[in-house]
Amino acid sequence: MACNNSTTIFFGGPSFGAATQLFSDTNLTILAPDGWYSFGGTTRQVLSGVLSSPQSCAPCVLSCGLKAKRITGGAGKYKLNYDLGSGTGAVIIKYNTKATPSQLTWTFDGVSASEYSHPVQGYIEGVVGTYASSINGGTYTCSGTTISSDFGSNNQQFFGSEFIFNILTQSFEVNTDPSGSLINVSMGPFNPADVNLFGEANETLTMVIPKPISAGNSLSVIVDVLCENNVSYLDVFCPISLNMFDAGVIDGACGTVGNFIYTASVYTSTGVSSIIGVNDWAFEDINGVTPMPAGIYPVVIGGVNNFVTVDTNGVVSSVSTC
Repeated sequence: MACNNSTTIFFGGPSFGAATQLFSDTNLTILAPDGWYSFGGTTRQVLSGVLSSPQSCAPCVLSCGLKAKRITGGAGKYKLNYDLGSGTGAVIIKYNTKATPSQLTWTFDGVSASEYSHPVQGYIEGVVGTYASSINGGTYTCSGTTISSDFGSNNQQFFGSEFIFNILTQSFEVNTDPSGSLINVSMGPFNPADVNLFGEANETLTMVIPKPISAGNSLSVIVDVLCENNVSYLDVFCPISLNMFDAGVIDGACGTVGNFIYTASVYTSTGVSSIIGVNDWAFEDINGVTPMPAGIYPVVIGGVNNFVTVDTNGVVSSVSTC
């Protein structure tokens, strides 16, 4: 099976990776046509009737801006690759954990991050999700292993399978090695600083990836799902210009502008907004490359003069008229 087309084949052997030949019929009498075939993360070539040895193949690449991806199933690592196109701007990721603990890590242009802003919690990193018990800063137990905001995973690891996204079925499939065996993965242990479980269910988190140049368009996303029966949703938008507002310098007088502040909203589904809210991301540039330095800025929002305070993480901590 390839990313852009599919066909039905049959193989002689216990698995695709261990098959001795590929066939076009159920009786295993008609050899499959020459070409490349892939299944479950493994690819093999038929050339002049000879089947090549198995080798790993990269997951299918998704285009940014498509319908939200639903991540559901067992514990493990869920892997997706995105093509961000040639446009420039900021790539907004919206991630809804629903409940169970998980961690989303993006990798782009040699940089990896797992940091979000939440409408209530503000800036948080690492494992996120809704806690099941309020003790120890919020705890959740997965298959006997407890994780909490205060104690992390207590030096314990979580285990699961590797999942890759099938662009044809628009769903995740358990990945296997060339022999057909499941690929097992471990996650953690997690430090307390990397665990932020919170009490608000179904809240969406916002991430911002800068893409200031047209070159380089490959984004990797890995979601570590720690518990069974996970349900979460992931939106990766194509690069856009961030929201722009007239602003002044740090500690400038009310209404004195001449610069700009650029934001990504945590309250809208796309990050686009005509207002600035508490816990929005704030940047010095339209592509989201440089976080706004911590301080208080005079900002004009909807024709009204305001003071906007930005914290050390580049997240808005207060907005008040002046």
